[in-house]
Order: sequence, then C-alpha cells, then structure tokens
Amino acid sequence: MSKLKEDSIVQILVRLADAKYCLGRRYGHWCCSGPTLEASVAAASMAGDEVGHARVLYPLFRKLENAPKEMTVVSDRTDFKVPEFLKEDWDSWTDFIAISCVFDTAMTVVLESLKESSFEFFSSRVSKMLQEENYHEIFSFGWFGLLSEEVKDDLKKSVEKIYPETIKWLSFEDKNLMKIAKQEQVINKDSDELVEAFESKIQSLMESLN
Repeated sequence: MSKLKEDSIVQILVRLADAKYCLGRRYGHWCCSGPTLEASVAAASMAGDEVGHARVLYPLFRKLENAPKEMTVVSDRTDFKVPEFLKEDWDSWTDFIAISCVFDTAMTVVLESLKESSFEFFSSRVSKMLQEENYHEIFSFGWFGLLSEEVKDDLKKSVEKIYPETIKWLSFEDKNLMKIAKQEQVINKDSDELVEAFESKIQSLMESLN
C-alpha cells in the first residue's frame, strides 16, 4: 500500500472513530434525561451503538504501518478530532435531535461511501454499522418532525449552532488526500461529493424549518 493511500485511510479513520466515540458519550448523558422513557431508552441504545462502532474502528489503526500509535486505544486519546459540540454538554432535547439528525447523518453518509472500499477492513465492517444507523435515523427523524411542529424556533436554533461545524467536519482537512482516497477506491466520494450527498439526504428536514 502506498503511503498516500495509507494517509488517506488514516484521515478517514481519525474522523470517524473519534466522532463516533465522542457522540456515543454525549448520547449516553441523555439515557436518563429524555422527555419520555422511550426517548431515554433510545438514547442509551444509540450511545452503545456509537461507542461500539468506535471500538471496532480504533483497532484498524494497527493495520496501518504509519498510523499514530495513540490511535489504537481509546484511553490513549487526549485530543479528539471532533467538532466543539461533541466536547461539551448539550442544553436541550432539541440539541440532541438536531445533532442526531444532522451530524449523525453526516457520519452515515461517510459510512455509505465506504461500503465497497478497497480497504477491506472498512468494507467488511460498514454494513453492520449502517444497519444500526438506520434505527437512529428512524428515531431521530421522527422526533425532528414532531419538534418542527411544536418548537420550531428552538429546533432551528439547535440546527444552526451545529450545521457549519458539521459541514467543516464532513469536508475533511486535506481535500487532496480525499481525492486520492477516491482514486484508490478507499471511498467513492471526495469531500465536495460527501457534502453534496449529505445536503441531499437532509434536504426535507431543512425545508421543514422554513
């Protein structure tokens, strides 16, 4: 494997593993604080899914010769490469739903683009993750529709707080590496195409806030 291809894989892995671990921890804070019992149970389940995904992804760094050594074990991580809203507590249930609909969907778009990856350790693991993400989408999109009718202004503020950082996260720091990742068939979309696919996927949600 060329160093450039490996570097492109590392960039994607860092983005996904750190984000899933930190998102799972934030979901976990709501396992007893949801507006209904069902919502709290769902938050706990989603937390377990995301942290579980992270624990599947982190060991993949061991498959890469030039990967940072601190990436192979979660407890070794001191500087997670995630948006600021995954580093701080969320104030409200509208924050939870905005993040689960917007940011979690952005992660799903990346996963969908890895289903046929030439890096076999992506392609062999992504399908199971996407099955679990489908449940997250059903749950969170349902709540988004409800909240857009009952507390639209609050939900809109929650979305606006995280949207720019979500786009930044999805765009990746090194766009040239993402082009290489696409050329090497590690992923089937480059940064711009990932953003385009994401915006298309959540278009109906954004329109409901108008």
